[in-house]
Parts: sequence; C-alpha cells; structure tokens
Amino acid sequence: MLKVLVVDDEPIMRNAYSTLIDWKENGFSLVGSVHNGKVALDFMRTSPVDIVITDLKMPVMSGLEFIRLASKEFPRTKFIVMSGFDEFHLVKEAYELGIKEYFLKIELDPASVLQTLFKLRDEIENEHTAESVKSGGYDDYINKTNEKTVSTEQVHSVHWEKVLKNLIWGAYTGSTEKQLLEHEIRLQENNLGILVLSLPCYYVVEEKMWEGERETFKYAILNVLEEICRKYNNLYVFCNLPSEFVIVCDMPEKSDTELRAFFKEARNALLECFELDADCGLSSCLGGYVELKNTYREARLAAQYCFMAGHGKFIAYKDLPRIDVHFDVAKGVKELKKLFVQPEPEKIRNGVFGLRVSPDSVGAAQVDKIKSLFYSYYIEMINFIEESGLQGEATENVSAYEAIKDGADLNAMNEWFIKSMFEIADALACSNGMYKVINYIKVHYGEQLSLGKLAELLEVSEGHLSRTFQKKVGMSFTRYLLKVRMDMAVNLLQNENLKIYEVAMRVGYPNAEQFSRMFKKVMGESPKKFQK
Repeated sequence: MLKVLVVDDEPIMRNAYSTLIDWKENGFSLVGSVHNGKVALDFMRTSPVDIVITDLKMPVMSGLEFIRLASKEFPRTKFIVMSGFDEFHLVKEAYELGIKEYFLKIELDPASVLQTLFKLRDEIENEHTAESVKSGGYDDYINKTNEKTVSTEQVHSVHWEKVLKNLIWGAYTGSTEKQLLEHEIRLQENNLGILVLSLPCYYVVEEKMWEGERETFKYAILNVLEEICRKYNNLYVFCNLPSEFVIVCDMPEKSDTELRAFFKEARNALLECFELDADCGLSSCLGGYVELKNTYREARLAAQYCFMAGHGKFIAYKDLPRIDVHFDVAKGVKELKKLFVQPEPEKIRNGVFGLRVSPDSVGAAQVDKIKSLFYSYYIEMINFIEESGLQGEATENVSAYEAIKDGADLNAMNEWFIKSMFEIADALACSNGMYKVINYIKVHYGEQLSLGKLAELLEVSEGHLSRTFQKKVGMSFTRYLLKVRMDMAVNLLQNENLKIYEVAMRVGYPNAEQFSRMFKKVMGESPKKFQK
C-alpha cells in the first residue's frame, strides 16, 4: 500500500486525519503524523513515504520550506497541502514547488481528498511501471520475491499479477501480449471483460483471523479463487487491492449465466473458508487491452453499487441505474447541525428521516461520497454528545459505527444513523427531564411505580432512562425508589400513630409482610420493633 505522512502543528487535525478516510480499505497506509517540517524531514530520511499531506504555517519549519527541501531530497514523493489560510501568494508558491492539490481545512471534504489520493496512486504506479520496463528492475524484484517465498506458484502469481495490473492501470506496451503468453494467459484481445470481487469485511477478518498477515491471507484467498477459475477456463484472477480481486476473461465465451455461476461458487467458498462475503461487478465488453482500464472501472463501479443494492450480489454494469446527481456532503452535514442548534428530542426524532440517503436517489458513482457523509454524521454526533455531556447515555449505538462501517450496506448505515439519532434524542430527553422524574417519584412513591411508566412520561426508551438515572442520581431507579419509600416509612413510624399495614399501604406496598421484609433488610430491624 502507498505510504502517507501527515504534517500539521494542530493536534486536533493530526487526530482527525486518522479517521478522515478509511485508509486501508482504499489501499493506503497512514504511517506517521508529525507536528512540523523538520520532524517530517527526519521521518522521511528513515522511512520513505509516497504521499505527504502538509499544513503551510507551522513553527520551526514552515510547510513551504519543508516542501522545498523534501521535494529535492525525495523527488518521487507527492505533496498535498491542507491549510487553514486562503492566501493567494502562499498557494501560488506551493504550486510552483510542485504540490498536487490544495485544500482549505474549513472546506475539507473527505471524498475530494480520497479522489486526489486515487489520482496520485495512478500517477505513482504508472511511474513505477515505466521505470520497471525501462530498467528491468522488476526482474530483480521477482528474484528477491522468489528467495523469500516458499512456493513457486506464489512467484508465478506475482508475475501474473503485475502483467494484469499493468493492463487495468492503462500501462499497455508493445510487449504486453508477449508477457501474457509467457505466463500462459490466453485471451482474445478484442473481447475482454472483467469481474471485480470486492470483500467488504476483508480488514476485519484479516486482523481477527490472520493477525495482520496480509501476504499469507492474500495468497490463501488467491489459491481458492484460482482453483475455481480453472474449472471455467480462461478466467485469470489477481489481487489488485487488499480487499479487491480482479478476474479478466473472454466475454463472448462466457455467458452471463456462467459468470454468475462462477461468482456463486466463489462466494460460497470465501464464506466457508474465510467467513468473508463478496460483492461482484461485471463490466461491459469493451474490446482490447488498451480499453481494459475503462473496462475495469466499469466492473468496479458495478461492484460498488452493492453498497446500495445489498452485499453479496452480482451486478452487471449494463444494469446499473443511470443516476447522475450532485451529491452534496456539506449540505447533509449542515442540515444535521441544524438539529443540534437549540436541540429538542422531538425535533431530532422528526428531522432524522429527512437526512437518510435513499438507495433510489443515488448511483454507484456516489458511493464514496455517501460513505463520507455517514462518517461526517458520526463525527457530528460524537461532538454533540461530548458538548452536551451525554457521554455514556448516547454512545452505545453511535460508537457502533467503527464496528459496522466496513461491512454495512446503505440500508444498514441508514438504520444505524436513525437509531443513533433516536438514542441521542432519548438521552437528551432523559437529561432534560431528570428533575421532573425525581419530583414525580417523591410525589407518587406510594403508587405502583415502574421504570417503564416513567419512560412513557418522558417519551423515551426504558433503557435510556435506566442509564441516565444511574448516571445522574448515582444509583438505580429501583434502589432510589426503595430509599424514598423507606425514608417516608421511618417518618410515618416515628410521627404518626399508624398500624404497620397502614404504613405499608402509604409507601406503596400491597401488604404488611412484604413491607416488613424490605424494612428489616434496609434498617436492620422490623418496623414494629423500630416503632417501639
């Protein structure tokens, strides 16, 4: 994966970058986060990186000075500027130093950053490919790989993977066909198609079951998929990204039914062997090797649409709904913020449904922006919870985002969002209504009170009221009600000439026996003895 370094003197921004986008899922590794240009240079001298995201105004060494020195020392590194200042002369000078993109922090859109990262990835890979072809350095890489791996099949897969990757990245050369034949890849040049298998929960399973052993996990999946490909003939699979496997095939020879059968078998095998579900996208038939880059993008777009349609599906590009809309992440976030201005529980409950993303209103091209929107929703909810002092009361469902974000589809994300907002509304109502609840208990302690009845009074869930009550009062509802009843019983026994059963009825117990048992448990002696 491409290595990314962040340079920013603001601790909040450095922390924000770690969750700005899903780095691993998109093929990047955030290897460092430092606070000035001098530290960044020292870091790069010991750990070279591919892409740097840097601020401009920093102490010790400014961003401009850092870019000037680093670009000379590391000419292959790409630079993105992320600044809090919209100053033309700084921007102009930064571009003259060769930066690739400039973003204002106050207008930061994770989807736009990700799009820039993808462009830089293509640029870097194309440069590497050109250098490998020119210098023959790739053969040296293969030799080194051969020394490290225990299987010659893995070495073959590395060769195979590189040749096919070059095609889908658009690095077609005159020697490509010869290389294909050398690796026994026999394709009809003018009838090529692509399947993309996307594994939504790849990183979760990798970390849980394989303890981060990426190469081992990768080859384990490849072995399973290659075995299935051999059954169908002229299907060639390789790993493009850790969570994405690409299959190149002869489209005219493969009917839609046959490719669906392949996907069904591959999906079942992945579920059985690795507990991994898969999405599948099928391209149109676009022709030869030169067009394979666009063919791949079609298949990837179709696979992405499973986020809308539901995971585990086979979707052909030709069947995608042609929805070309401007999806405005900033607008959605702005509407959410309005609900948190002078917040009221009912206002939040009613407003949340208008912020859902309808699967029918968006297309596959908007998937990255939709994910960015839900991430932004998550950040705004966490900020509101902290600012309102609702930690512990409104975080259970909200914090589930980190666990579900990799494998959830659009319906699941909408459901998570609505439940989280209702959780916040309940917590807010509980927090605002605790004075009302305490007074109600003090007035109605002699009645058959329950937590459910009080929850109805506040129009919140019973679970939320229970958690909020414990936090605000320092004890459970049941224990507090018992305390209020016993305090009142002590007062009645001391100051009123009442029989035990009469005291029991006054403080909410249906019979003297039950009251006496509870009184003795709390006070250490029976009500009769206490009265004497």
